[in-house]
Amino acid sequence: MQTGLYQSASSLSALSQVQDTLAFNLAQSSTVAYKRRALTMGTFAQQLNMAGAQVSLPQPIERIDYSQGTLMPTGNVLDLAIQNPIDGKSSGFFKLNTPNGPRYTRGGTFSITTDGSLVNMNGDKLAMNGPIPDINAPITIDENGNISQNGRATGIKITLVDFPDLQRVVPEGAFRYSADPASERASLAAIRSGYLERSNADPVDQLVQLITIHRSFESSTRAMRTLDEALQRTTTRT
Repeated sequence: MQTGLYQSASSLSALSQVQDTLAFNLAQSSTVAYKRRALTMGTFAQQLNMAGAQVSLPQPIERIDYSQGTLMPTGNVLDLAIQNPIDGKSSGFFKLNTPNGPRYTRGGTFSITTDGSLVNMNGDKLAMNGPIPDINAPITIDENGNISQNGRATGIKITLVDFPDLQRVVPEGAFRYSADPASERASLAAIRSGYLERSNADPVDQLVQLITIHRSFESSTRAMRTLDEALQRTTTRT
């Protein structure tokens, strides 16, 4: 009976984590290029000091779903989206130069500074192999990240990187990531100028999952209460 209480308590803890993750996804469903978090329920065997009983308790494992979000046209040449390769096995990130070192993002809202850099809303500089020559001349950006002005190539290119193991890419907030720069590799993804990538967290789907988890939470709570009452009756009779 005590084993059942431990299992129910562990289930409640796991369900609470899942609920928090779904709520975060729902809150970020309108954030540009947000990648939804998903919790899978693994297990680990834990020996309890109760007559040698062994129970398997749920252990949530968080994964990030890097699947492509819908590309939304904006008409602004400095709005950039990343189109994942069709193989589905690779992704891509814009590389940012920040005061804390390299960071990575899928969010592509940029503007030109007076020194010819492209920066995001936080002032982080987009990694390129040089500044834009003429900040007053119109620019175009092709799918490989090459920047042209007045119909001529400038030789300036936007850096787009990928990582062999995306699970080692660590989220910092909703749309920025950190990773070991030594593991960078060239991305096979394409850049789409004049587009932004939508979040891949569908708000309706996340809400439905929240309702389902809430019901499971209530069921586990009732089960735990029943076990607790039965244990109290047993203890009282003893």
